[in-house]
Amino acid sequence: MTQLCQKSSKGKEPITQLSQPSSMLRAATMLKDINNTKELWKIAVKVKDIWQVVKDGKESFELVVVDSKGDDITIIVPHELNAKFNTLIIEKNSYTIQNFQVLKNDDQFKQSQHQFKLRLTGGTRVFYVNQHDIPYPMAKFKDFLEIEEGIWRQDFLYDIIGVVDDIGYTQRFQGSKKVQINFRLRDVSNNKICCTLWENYATQLITYMDEKTDAGGTIVCMKYAKIKPAGKFPLTVSNTWTTTKLFINDKILEILNFQK
Repeated sequence: MTQLCQKSSKGKEPITQLSQPSSMLRAATMLKDINNTKELWKIAVKVKDIWQVVKDGKESFELVVVDSKGDDITIIVPHELNAKFNTLIIEKNSYTIQNFQVLKNDDQFKQSQHQFKLRLTGGTRVFYVNQHDIPYPMAKFKDFLEIEEGIWRQDFLYDIIGVVDDIGYTQRFQGSKKVQINFRLRDVSNNKICCTLWENYATQLITYMDEKTDAGGTIVCMKYAKIKPAGKFPLTVSNTWTTTKLFINDKILEILNFQK
């Protein structure tokens, strides 16, 4: 902090006042205004989703955050900062985050449509935990008809929800083919879309269907799913290898609302 010395009213002894650093007083920038012209940014955000990343045996994590206007952006926490931030940054908590790199969002599959993404550095500060009134955003599910009509981007990940209508080819165990389950989801308007889950994601659904005892529908919610255009196989919604979040008849608000 900076000390400001002034003379007292009697002109005898100085009075010391403490002022906050200018960086603390600086207003937070809305995410839509973030660009790569500088690194001295300050944002107030809520953590929407977090996922772990393992590359070359090194662990890191990434997250999507949202501001009070509902705009979002992806943040990368590199391996060297994993231990520092992995217990501090928690889903659904809000934070002030200050000073970070701003990079072009050129990922093959983008979790956010923001043209930039952020990377935390050794100089990044994360503070003011849960002192911001930012609502947790509901998933924005992609309309099945829009998918069929080609109104989507191949480099962007989407949220998908529907009830399992039928199940096709299933590879239960790793062999000449990867573990997979092919099925169709049906939305509330009876539109249908082909889906494929691979490896661990497939095992989750296969196990759930094997153990399911009730006659009710099986609602599948995928967050950050990718869409593969028609070619050798039909137009298909599928999981990514690490980013996709899969919920099967879970008691989450999105599934409860779908059931109404």
